[in-house]
Amino acid sequence: MTIASIGEGDEFIVDSIRLCRETGKRLADMGFTKGARGRIVRRGFLGGPLQVRLGDCDIMIRASEADGVTIEQVIGAGRGRGGRGRAGHRGWLANGR
Repeated sequence: MTIASIGEGDEFIVDSIRLCRETGKRLADMGFTKGARGRIVRRGFLGGPLQVRLGDCDIMIRASEADGVTIEQVIGAGRGRGGRGRAGHRGWLANGR
């Protein structure tokens, strides 16, 4: 399974990087290392980039790069655990908070 194959709000643990040397090294330098835990914040329109949160950093990566990072999906985490999508954010603003 890869980062590209999971949905918004889903959490994962990085297993390995299957990309060419330069791109793989760049992702590793940004925190995509074995055992790193992350979450998909949002997906771009029509296969565009993905916003991934690793620790307290948000990183935008191309869908082709996301397809080269193998992961283990964290079951029971994600969509229902307080992650705010756009609809949740609008509701927050609509309530005047």
